[in-house]
Amino acid sequence: MSDKWFGLSPEQVDLLKKLNPSAPEEQLRLFVYQAKKAGLDPLTNQIHLLKRSRWNKEAKKWEPSWSIQTGIDGFRAAADRTGMYAPGKAPEITERNGKLFSATAYVMKKVGDRWFEVSAVAYWNEYVQTDNKGNPVRMWVKMPRGQLSKCAEALALRKAFPAELSGIYTEDEMQQADSAELHPPAEAPKTAPAPEPETGQPASEGQAPEEDPARAEASEPPKRGSGKAVPYEGQVIVAGAPVRKSRSCEVQAFDVLTDAELTLVGAVDSVQEGQILRVKGLRAETKSGVRVKVEGFEIVSDSKAAAQEPTVRVTVESVPKKGKKDFGGTLKEVVWVYARTADGRQVVVAGVDGGLETVAGFENGREVEIPARMVEENGRTVLYVERAA
Repeated sequence: MSDKWFGLSPEQVDLLKKLNPSAPEEQLRLFVYQAKKAGLDPLTNQIHLLKRSRWNKEAKKWEPSWSIQTGIDGFRAAADRTGMYAPGKAPEITERNGKLFSATAYVMKKVGDRWFEVSAVAYWNEYVQTDNKGNPVRMWVKMPRGQLSKCAEALALRKAFPAELSGIYTEDEMQQADSAELHPPAEAPKTAPAPEPETGQPASEGQAPEEDPARAEASEPPKRGSGKAVPYEGQVIVAGAPVRKSRSCEVQAFDVLTDAELTLVGAVDSVQEGQILRVKGLRAETKSGVRVKVEGFEIVSDSKAAAQEPTVRVTVESVPKKGKKDFGGTLKEVVWVYARTADGRQVVVAGVDGGLETVAGFENGREVEIPARMVEENGRTVLYVERAA
């Protein structure tokens, strides 16, 4: 078995199947192959196999489809393992008529003994994710340049390292595809062609054939906002405490991939704010918002683990500098330094609140391990230290 699964042990294969119970075996094997090719671990959330439902216009039904995704850090790590990658210059942002139009990202690739610059462009109207009213969702409103820059960087990395990254996409790239494929326009006719009369004669001219309600219902995909339910499977972050209703329980959540707001409905009274859940159920868009009737869920990460910042080891590359930064309308003091991670990526380490004194004590050339929250801002990775190390 392990030979067919590209080095995974039988125990690891069993675990992978339990984590992806609805995935066909051939799709799981492809997932493992792509993960190994990229140098990413399929069992530690460095790379994900995700199931979606897409409307098949010809078959007139929803069908499952699968995609392999990772984050932009996974792309950088896969490229870095080749020994031929280096970060490029800062992304270039283009605006037209005062609106964000495109982002151009740059990466460096070594061929022989020479370095070449590889660039790619991501256009706003092709990648921005919108809600059912056509407005950008929260993350694309909060950090539009950063989101678009990550899409452009993923394009550039795949262009420079196709052997490692072909067939793998980042969450940011797939968000717009999710919006179009999970909620397609109702292109199918509202009523199916009526059956011919039993006599074999066509209906009289000007006479409307009788409508078959059952066939008409099957001929069109559920419309956005119609309240019709479609299969849902994904990971969500619980955003509040469960509220007991008359017949069930409800809790607010966010979809991990799309950042869309959801209301989980069902036996969810035991979940806690901050938990990450893998949810299966039926999704419907109603006048009050998107609701998911939960048929089953499992806890991926508990609230304590979700609230803790990961520890990152970096080497400081500058002396600390002081400044101020606007955090949602609140101006705060910040102490920051340039640093480099263990994989060679340059980052900015910024101390704020309880982390001010920690970063202020950094020395150039010193290696430190810090609890940090990683954020992509304007094409640059920032590690925020918000408490004393």
